[in-house]
Amino acid sequence: MEVAAQRQGRLEAALIRVAALDLGRVYLVVGSIAVFLLSFLSPPFMPPDENRHFYRAWQLSELDFKGVVKADSAGAMLPSALVDFVERYEAMGTDFFPFARHARLDASRDIDPRDRVYAKFSESSSYPPLAYAPQIAAIGVARLLGLRPLPALYLTRLCNGVCALLIAFCALRILPAGRLALFIASLLPMTLFIFASASADATMISVVFLFTAIAARAGLRGRWTSREAAIACVAGRSEEHTSELQSLAYLVCRLLLEKK
Repeated sequence: MEVAAQRQGRLEAALIRVAALDLGRVYLVVGSIAVFLLSFLSPPFMPPDENRHFYRAWQLSELDFKGVVKADSAGAMLPSALVDFVERYEAMGTDFFPFARHARLDASRDIDPRDRVYAKFSESSSYPPLAYAPQIAAIGVARLLGLRPLPALYLTRLCNGVCALLIAFCALRILPAGRLALFIASLLPMTLFIFASASADATMISVVFLFTAIAARAGLRGRWTSREAAIACVAGRSEEHTSELQSLAYLVCRLLLEKK
């Protein structure tokens, strides 16, 4: 009995210490380190459909919102150097360490915007442009600086990861209860892996976290403010592509709030 009581006491003390932590700041520190490392350590296009999302982001950065449809596939006319870069790295596979292959930077061709070929990305063509805002900004800077495709990809990953982390941080700040559950969901390896990529899913996952936090706060208050309703409308754009991870995060927070 004494042993069980001591264990329970240690557990309660640990929970009290966790509750006293500023989970938002801890998340920013841990998440920033993880995203920075994963952005460079993950081989190009290892995250799911990153190549398609990179194509889509590049298309939108050129203010091309229509794209091209060929033989039942959606895509766009993109610089041939970009398409060649993506196809070469896809052919390599993912079993290599990027830092040992910096010679590939020299092998990447400079991007000539006049030399274009058709690139297929049907899987990501239906994603809303707003989900690519961080990537569009990063690619815009890369094009202004004349960066080659690989440095442009790294810059896109970093910008996308930082924005996703900041949105998730805001969700942790806003959520009135169940912050530990959201903290854990936000630090899941797959979550951080997606954050450190060029995928629009990074924005969508973090926005769903934010929507969950806002909805929980509004539910406890009993009403929605106009600002919360506006943010919810924007977040609703990601509903079509909500993944199992996003649904799980919402369900966990909902159950915790109901227990309150």
